[in-house]
Amino acid sequence: NVDVYFFGISGIYSSMMYTFVETLCKCLDTYKQLVVPPDPVVTSAGHDVILPCHLSPQTSAVNMDIRWFKEGEFASPLYLYDGGKVTEGKGYEGRVSVFTQELEKGNISLLLNNVMASERGIYKCHASYMDWIQELPVVLQVKQQGSVPRISMRKHHRVFIQLSCSSENWYPEPDMLWTDSSGKEITSAETERPKQKEGGVLYSITSHMRIGMDQLEGVTCVVISQYQGTKMESKLQMTDKQLVVPPDPVVTSAGHDVILPCHLSPQTSAVNMDIRWFKEGQFASPLYLYLGGKVTEGKGYEGRVSVFTQELEKGNMSLLLNNVMASERGSYKCQASYMDWIQELPVVLQVKQQGSVPRISMRKHHRVFIQLSCSSENWFPEPDMLWTDSSGKEITSAETERPKQKEGSILYSITSHMRIGMDKLDGITCVVMSQNQETKMESALQMTGEFRNFRSQLTVES
Repeated sequence: NVDVYFFGISGIYSSMMYTFVETLCKCLDTYKQLVVPPDPVVTSAGHDVILPCHLSPQTSAVNMDIRWFKEGEFASPLYLYDGGKVTEGKGYEGRVSVFTQELEKGNISLLLNNVMASERGIYKCHASYMDWIQELPVVLQVKQQGSVPRISMRKHHRVFIQLSCSSENWYPEPDMLWTDSSGKEITSAETERPKQKEGGVLYSITSHMRIGMDQLEGVTCVVISQYQGTKMESKLQMTDKQLVVPPDPVVTSAGHDVILPCHLSPQTSAVNMDIRWFKEGQFASPLYLYLGGKVTEGKGYEGRVSVFTQELEKGNMSLLLNNVMASERGSYKCQASYMDWIQELPVVLQVKQQGSVPRISMRKHHRVFIQLSCSSENWFPEPDMLWTDSSGKEITSAETERPKQKEGSILYSITSHMRIGMDKLDGITCVVMSQNQETKMESALQMTGEFRNFRSQLTVES
């Protein structure tokens, strides 16, 4: 009986000890916490960075599951340590790791190599073991130093000049200012901050300023990061040679070849210069680049752009653009640079496009009158439309509609409606013309017995 009693007491004691130890382990598990920095981790694009995360008090993480992921992307971790097996996320192969020798000390910080500006954001440090799990956020800010500011001339008058300064591809958003020859800030400048493109993380900045010709020497454009840790500047150098472009737009028609004029004055050789032609706002994607004597043609412009190489010796760097499309209208920049001299000027290209022959149609038919419509599409610039009677006199009662261009479109359509008596139909003509009346197209309504036929006639006037 004594043995049985002792065994019973011993069993109860063992059970109590097991419960105590289990509870103690759970308390210890609850006591350990993940620790991450309260402030953002800041680095620069192209650098390596550590996203800190560790256990406190110091506890081994060797047998834990560790997951690093960008906020909202739990199912697509950039780094996963699961049962001792490591998986690196897509796009992060060979760029992410933890310090395996530090896992014993509870250090589960992530090393991210060659950081890109697009990788800024919130990352989650996630650790779990049995029924214990925790995750905390680490904010990563990635600075990127943008391009050297470029000074260009917008307008040139006898007594003053309008200057622009631009710089692209910054993070965070930079500031820009101008200083005079004494280093004093010029406060009259106006700064533009273009909106980022959808999905973009980098900022551009442009500043415009008007200054007297006698104050140009020593004018400097300065771009500064908001962290004040990065400053870049360009100084306006006054030299005898200047770029010259036409003050008025260059006008051509779709499908034609066109020359965008640009030359040095006085006549100076451009053979050893770097020449860049680009559409305004697209400096990084030039349509033509002459760099160190090597030519690169932009995407979509292959075989369609060239300069007159035999004319470079005379300073002529005009661009020949073949088979122009209506979508290629806009402002182009001619940029030339040599050593510490650089200039760029805009050349505006207007591309006309002749639209469709006007189509006359019947909207409503009554006994004594008829309602007619006339439409024409795909014009540039926006056309005009009118109706004339059999004597060629304009019918002023017509109502014209000018539909808005579709998003992303550059071509115009036009429609006109008119009500006229049945006895006045013969010889009615719909005329569509370019605004300068250089191009004119018409359709005349012809009456044949009880039927109506439409005859189209194209007239082009120079």
